[in-house]
Amino acid sequence: MTDNPSHNQHITDFTQCMEQAFNDNSNYNEQQFTSILAILEEMNQRITRLEDAVFRQKPGQTNLPQVEAEVYVTKASLKKVRDAIMNMFR
Repeated sequence: MTDNPSHNQHITDFTQCMEQAFNDNSNYNEQQFTSILAILEEMNQRITRLEDAVFRQKPGQTNLPQVEAEVYVTKASLKKVRDAIMNMFR
């Protein structure tokens, strides 16, 4: 700090403003990551239920059913993923 009280007040105000901006940004990011975590946990539960329904051997069953899938990535789907990720940081 300096001997100029006006300058000191400006530094204090600026510091508080920057601190609030960092806190706001941190809170926003935390909310976004919490939302993503909830979605991932829900997906994990759904996958577990699907595995239980499809791949668990039932009494008297000798062969487990085979499941095969193909996934196609399109330009539109990549854009949606990119936009969703970028929106997290805005």
